[in-house]
Amino acid sequence: MLHSIGRTALVQLPHLLRGFLQDGSGPFSSVLTGKDIVDRISQEWGETCDRIFTPVVTLWTFLRQIHSDDPSCRAAVARLNAARVAQGLALCSPLTGGYCKARHRRPETLLPRLVHLSGHRLQQQTPGAWHWHGRAVKIVDGSGVSMPDTEANQEDYPQPGSQAPGLGFPVARLVVVLSLACGAGLTAAVGRIKGKQTSEIMLFHSLHAHLERDDVVLADRFYCSYWEVALLLGRGIDIVMRLHQRRQVDFRCGRRLGREDHVVSWSKPKRPAWMDEAT
Repeated sequence: MLHSIGRTALVQLPHLLRGFLQDGSGPFSSVLTGKDIVDRISQEWGETCDRIFTPVVTLWTFLRQIHSDDPSCRAAVARLNAARVAQGLALCSPLTGGYCKARHRRPETLLPRLVHLSGHRLQQQTPGAWHWHGRAVKIVDGSGVSMPDTEANQEDYPQPGSQAPGLGFPVARLVVVLSLACGAGLTAAVGRIKGKQTSEIMLFHSLHAHLERDDVVLADRFYCSYWEVALLLGRGIDIVMRLHQRRQVDFRCGRRLGREDHVVSWSKPKRPAWMDEAT
């Protein structure tokens, strides 16, 4: 039988949140409410069948798992059983098959939405004294993550060309925007490791809308390009980054502002293929 996520979740949440969100022991106790979770799960899942691992239970178990000293699936199911006993419910199977299948049913878009919501609420709660001259500093950086070698993963996230076919793992590229003041992840983008428009820069462009006027973006030299600086300045955002190794600067020339501080001029290059003419 199918049930509305909202009705089912609201019955389960008071018990689960007491042990994870609202007693102060969980990492999200001050930024996510039960309504936040139910609303977003309802939008992503719609309806669910009668089962132990409902969307709310699956999410609760997963968040507990990744923040535990023992992140194994077996320990995650054991923690769930402890919570069920505390609620006066029957134990579920200690085997991990049901939980793992439930995790696979979780929409990929759910966790990024919760990350964005919790990160920005933490940023809003940050004392003004933690900002740089009253301005929010946001760090951008990228990395790669490997995943199980399945046909579906290989199709969506093919392995790097440096790995011989059949000997590597699918790899996804990850770009994250972090708050320097509170350390929270504010937003993230995931994409392929190879192919057209799959670089860190292109993933970061998809996150520009999450930045705000008067922010200061802190990045490494990979992001140091004319177009990246121009696009961010156009949004009223300043940038601090190391100079790219291919861009030579002679501190003996130009207008000097202070020690190792001077003004340089960059000439606008040709429009790159990824940028439309209007932009």
